[in-house]
Amino acid sequence: MVTIGLTIRNSTVRQVGNFRAEAQLDMGPLLEARGYTVRIYDEQGTSGKDLSKRKVALQMLEDLRQGDIQGIGAYDVKRLTRDEFGIDGGTIARRIVEAGGLFVTKDREYDLRNEDDLLQFQFQCFIAGIDWRNVRNTFWSGLFKKMENEPVYMRPPIGYMTEKIDPPAGSTRRVIKRVAKNPEQAGLMAELERLFDESESLSAMARYLNTHGPARPAFRGRGGTTSHWSVQSLRYLLKNGIYSGTFTFGERLKKRSTVWHKFATDADGKPKDFRQHVPELAYWTSAQVRRWRLKFETGKTRTMDTRYPHPLSGVIECISCGQAMVARGPKHYACSALGTLRGRKSVHCAHPQSISPNVASALMRQELPRAMYDARRMAAEFRKQQQAYVASPAAQRLAFLEERVQYINDQLLSMQQLPPKSLVVRLAEAEAELVQLRDQVTEETIAAKDDALLADMCEVLAERPMQAFDALPWEAQQRIYKLLFAAVRIETEGAGFNRRWRLAQYRALIGGEVRVLNDAPWARRAHPHLQDLVFEIGTNSGKTMSGTRYIVPATQLRELAAAFGG
Repeated sequence: MVTIGLTIRNSTVRQVGNFRAEAQLDMGPLLEARGYTVRIYDEQGTSGKDLSKRKVALQMLEDLRQGDIQGIGAYDVKRLTRDEFGIDGGTIARRIVEAGGLFVTKDREYDLRNEDDLLQFQFQCFIAGIDWRNVRNTFWSGLFKKMENEPVYMRPPIGYMTEKIDPPAGSTRRVIKRVAKNPEQAGLMAELERLFDESESLSAMARYLNTHGPARPAFRGRGGTTSHWSVQSLRYLLKNGIYSGTFTFGERLKKRSTVWHKFATDADGKPKDFRQHVPELAYWTSAQVRRWRLKFETGKTRTMDTRYPHPLSGVIECISCGQAMVARGPKHYACSALGTLRGRKSVHCAHPQSISPNVASALMRQELPRAMYDARRMAAEFRKQQQAYVASPAAQRLAFLEERVQYINDQLLSMQQLPPKSLVVRLAEAEAELVQLRDQVTEETIAAKDDALLADMCEVLAERPMQAFDALPWEAQQRIYKLLFAAVRIETEGAGFNRRWRLAQYRALIGGEVRVLNDAPWARRAHPHLQDLVFEIGTNSGKTMSGTRYIVPATQLRELAAAFGG
């Protein structure tokens, strides 16, 4: 008996199980009444536009090739394919002909080896593509027209909802749908703002949200429905301009379709501007979002939580072989060759070294005033510059243009006739310049706020860095060492209680100078059961300053000031 593979398809998830699906399922008893055996291929919720994305349909064609079924059935040709270019219809027809099978619909049976049946099938595929294109154009024409005046989302993002407004009395319009803030998610958005400010990375923020909440509003994606936070979902919030009061559409589209060229371009072929300034929908300011984007930009070093903290990993080097010392157990740093005499990349080390973090910290603390000299000088100069800050020309120009645009709009509203073309052109030019100026002023505002905060923090660096340093917790002190020191090499001699250490050399990260300390004082333990070190009298007390002045990058100064701020 001939087995027919019956495809049941509708385009969207909302249509699954609707009356059209039931009508297609009724094809089963009809085919059985004609003497066929029926095998159902259910691909509801799948568009018929592209055969390559229809897994169920591709499996059906493979079963046809292998002889498991001897024909394909569908309610009509539109259920089989909706390809607007007719390519998928030709592919399906060739597979059916090669298998010597049939194509069966509710009203007709096609033997595609017959010229008349093949011509009729191809014509029906052509009509199905045209019909799909007409439905698509009708749908998108309204959306693009609406996007020229207000934000439009098929699925509102987190923090928003589709508000339904009844039309005015006597109006022929249907219910008006507009994007609005979702009051039920106001607490979620406030918590996200706090975490964007306080989190060190987006991955850490996602872990916190998934552990402590609040949960992400349920979202249906390609992997199914989920309420799980991810780095990608958080990055989307920072990229979507609606959260700072600006709606855009099409700026990041990589592919352009016939729909885009038909509705999103003007007569000259230039893309239309769908940018809408909607401050009433903003949750955060543009300055906040830009600051977060810079904070979480990709390419920064990833951090990993470890069982034992070793903040000086990569800072201390083995004095024998020069390799960076690695964490060894909960309390030590050691050359990677310790125990085997062969370290990373098979580098041989005759005398592998092991150093306690307390020893390393004490030696660097002795050298800290000299390492801090250039940073202190730069902090004082930066504070002096910040006190002379004035509003930029861009901010002054923006204030003038906003007032001018408001005046022109008032004039247009008061006119009883069409406004002169020159006035409309002037308004368009002013609004275009406003967009650029807002971005520029936002960046300047971020920089000014960061600089003002940095200037306040620089007070500690410029006036009392050592007192502030000694008051910091151990973890913060280690962070400062890592910002100031690199390639630290510590010389050791003696054994047991008679062992002593001294700072042999290091590279100052501010200035990049390699400093060899031949006259550095030796240090030894004050008591066998105490961690404190006592420095012997030497020619270097740690207070001799560098004779060279360097320009300290603002990023280094900011990190250092933040570390001193705790």
